[in-house]
Amino acid sequence: MTAEGARSRSAHDLVVVGAGPYGLSVAAHAAAHGLDPRTFGRPMASWHAMPSGMFLKSEPWASHLSDPAGAYGLDAYAASRGVRAEHGVPLPVDLFAAYGDWFARQAVPALDERLIASVAPAARGFALRTEDGETLRARTVALAVGVLPFLEIPGPCGTAPAVRHPLQPPR
Repeated sequence: MTAEGARSRSAHDLVVVGAGPYGLSVAAHAAAHGLDPRTFGRPMASWHAMPSGMFLKSEPWASHLSDPAGAYGLDAYAASRGVRAEHGVPLPVDLFAAYGDWFARQAVPALDERLIASVAPAARGFALRTEDGETLRARTVALAVGVLPFLEIPGPCGTAPAVRHPLQPPR
């Protein structure tokens, strides 16, 4: 085998950057369809950061993470915990975050909790660098980074001590 052949074989079919609901769902579908996905990120990080006592705004039927067989739905997880997941019954955000963690364990292979520091075009795909400096290659990259990287409080409000986005760490 040539050096070029070895390099292309070492590239992942898909790297998913982000381990929230969308990233986990993309990885589950890719794995079920025979791809070699690798997922990076802290599972459900922004959901775990929500203040306690909050409830999902969406109905349970609209809050499933997606796997091709439909085996790992929110209703199945809630039932296994003795919780009703039905229309009009608010579900706690922490239950949804725990559901995402469970979904990841069931349906997502190769979940790596490190963050991706950079993604750059490379021959036949992309070169990625993890937060600790490991470099890897992927033929395809799915960015499912959620809202945390884009958190911003407008200028005049950002310096006021009482103004804080719920996902910001305490000052």
